[in-house]
Amino acid sequence: MTASSQRLSRAADSSTIEMMSCGAVFNTSGWQQAWAQCTVESVCQRRLLTADGVDEADVRLPLYATADSALWRGYEDDAGMTDVLAGPITYASSLYAISSPINRCRNGQVVCLVDEALDQARAWQTTALAVTNVEPGSVLTQLRQQRPPDVVVRLDATCRRALPGCVEDFLAGLGKSARSELRRRSRRAEEQDVIFHERTGAAAAAILPSFCAVTAETAQRHGNKPLYDLHTLKSVLDVPGARLLTAEHGRDLLAGTLSVLHDGCLVVWAGGALESALHTHHSYIYLLGKTVHWAIDHGCCFMDFGRGTFDFKQRHGFHRTNLYTLYYLTDPASQQGSRLAKQLAEVDARIHEFLGF
Repeated sequence: MTASSQRLSRAADSSTIEMMSCGAVFNTSGWQQAWAQCTVESVCQRRLLTADGVDEADVRLPLYATADSALWRGYEDDAGMTDVLAGPITYASSLYAISSPINRCRNGQVVCLVDEALDQARAWQTTALAVTNVEPGSVLTQLRQQRPPDVVVRLDATCRRALPGCVEDFLAGLGKSARSELRRRSRRAEEQDVIFHERTGAAAAAILPSFCAVTAETAQRHGNKPLYDLHTLKSVLDVPGARLLTAEHGRDLLAGTLSVLHDGCLVVWAGGALESALHTHHSYIYLLGKTVHWAIDHGCCFMDFGRGTFDFKQRHGFHRTNLYTLYYLTDPASQQGSRLAKQLAEVDARIHEFLGF
């Protein structure tokens, strides 16, 4: 068990420990300094708020006055809508940070933090404060009760699980058909000379353009524009613990993830797989098996497999955690505020239909 997990274990249930471990990296200066260099969001201004955290570490909640976000555009595509956000918006943590630092707040701290963030959103003259990726739990409950948002949108979910001490225990926990499929298709991948690689630093940077191209193809296959660019991926690769985990055949990168190992959790932050290799080389399921093996070998207690491909991930032992974005309009009584509230509520309904849960 990690140090932060040990501090929590006496007072928290298993889901809280899992949330704190899986979200820890997004509360670090390493992640936030790297994200300040990103180019997939057009950030006009930024500020860092702090509060007391439940695990004795300060909550570091970054605010970004943002004119555009590639990930938000992806959500609009999923909802079949365009130009929902008229003008800049203040994000309390980027949409790209899978778990918001605000989830780590002590009781009573979160309301003051949101009040301060909303004051800043008004000072920046943005249309709304979006408190992103809030997970089910005490923080979400407090905000709904004590600072009710104008709109709550369940934009996404992530898939996680606690990891056992050995791979055989992981496999034993799967259903019979999923276990057989994982073993069979991984074996076929190896018979075709597909190889698993872990790379960090310069070695990872050297193949980052190929990885970026794979993520772009994956997004386009799902009807989205690319969610990442090369500069942003390079920036995230500088986060302590970041690495590329890939399935390769010869010189070809078939599937890969940009993942971060932090505080006993492997967070799969970005990924993709070439469609042409999914069935011919069994690249994605092979990469899953090898990644779980790698995480267990490196002492991980948890693995956050990230967003998307929910059915596949749940079939292979991961459970879904919903991610909510809470919108506080800076001028809710205005005509623009009324229009935005209605459109955000429509986004929520359409995303629900799109995801199927």
